[in-house]
Amino acid sequence: MDEIAEQYVKMVLELGLYDPNYVDFYIGPDEWRPEDETRETDFPYLRFKENADRLLGDLEKLKDDIDNSEEKQRYKYLQKQLRAAATNVELLAGKEIAFDDQSKLVYDAINPEYPDGFFDETYEDLNRILPGSGPLNARFESFVDAYRIPADKTQVLFDTAMEEVRIRTQNHLNLPDKERVTIETVSGKIWGGYSWYQGNNHSVVQLNIDKPRLISAVTHLAAHEGYPGHHFFHLILDNILLKKKGWIEYCVYPLFSAQSLISEGTAEYALKLAFPGNEKTEFEEKVIFPMAGLDPSAAGLCNRVFNAIFMLRQARIDIARKYLNRQISRDQALDQLIKYQVLSRSDAERTLKFIETGRAYVITYALGYKLVNKYMDAFEDNSQKWEQFQKILSTPFTPSDFLLNRS
Repeated sequence: MDEIAEQYVKMVLELGLYDPNYVDFYIGPDEWRPEDETRETDFPYLRFKENADRLLGDLEKLKDDIDNSEEKQRYKYLQKQLRAAATNVELLAGKEIAFDDQSKLVYDAINPEYPDGFFDETYEDLNRILPGSGPLNARFESFVDAYRIPADKTQVLFDTAMEEVRIRTQNHLNLPDKERVTIETVSGKIWGGYSWYQGNNHSVVQLNIDKPRLISAVTHLAAHEGYPGHHFFHLILDNILLKKKGWIEYCVYPLFSAQSLISEGTAEYALKLAFPGNEKTEFEEKVIFPMAGLDPSAAGLCNRVFNAIFMLRQARIDIARKYLNRQISRDQALDQLIKYQVLSRSDAERTLKFIETGRAYVITYALGYKLVNKYMDAFEDNSQKWEQFQKILSTPFTPSDFLLNRS
């Protein structure tokens, strides 16, 4: 299996030459990294397809000889990652694959379909929560403007929130020596935040400051991008799965793969794990709002608004599915994003660009959270939740395991 894993890594790296978004990070041998000059003018579809099919076939031959439960789990993970890579070969060659088929082949999960009007109740909840009268989008924009992250305090607020989630994570789980997160602000991106793992227990978290952001997002982003979200997950991949177990497939992280549903799902759940109950609001009342120069008594309302927006994320998947399957036009998709994601026209354009770039990747956030949350709800004790959270990250867990494994 090690030889197949090595060939998988090299194939992922070469695919990255043809899609700059494909490889999230690579921390393996330098000599395996392909030179840009080796990129062919035309995408070599047949060569990649034959390679992917051969690796899947070679892996299948090992199936009956594996009797170790951990190796069986590794086998299943590698099989799903290879299938995702094979599907990305087809997509890079220009093949159209229906949204749900993409979701299953690449991310090992399919989001449920919802009837028309399904999200109206959540939308109306937000309508009731937001103060004022008039169109919802205008009221939301005014609300964000009143309780936005101050531009001149962005760095100190995120540094403070990041340290808080780090302490809360360290209270339950071990962190490697000298691990660290560097926070940077950027603009002109299609995403709101990104955690770039650099290797050597160091991540650079970039925050997009193109638009005003509700103050309640500070703690969420710190948990999602940092602890116990993406940065912590990357530490586990590096230190346990790669270095301790010696599984070379974990030296590369292909973004469009089943691994991302685990990554985004656990990162979205990270806030709930780090701040159970009302602890997020209490922390923000005591620390974040005063630091931002905002009225602490508004923390509860801000979080209710933030949570309503959070619950509407499922609508984004539904809109993406219909748009990418050509069931609705681009203008219709923009109109639905403006309504159900409560976005300005320019923000809806940016969101649709993200959908066009990542295709079915959009399922990884809301569906990933839903699967992780349901799995974790089986454990009542908070210490058990932390233990199970680490188990998800430190074993070759796959999205379908959430449906099969409750222990």
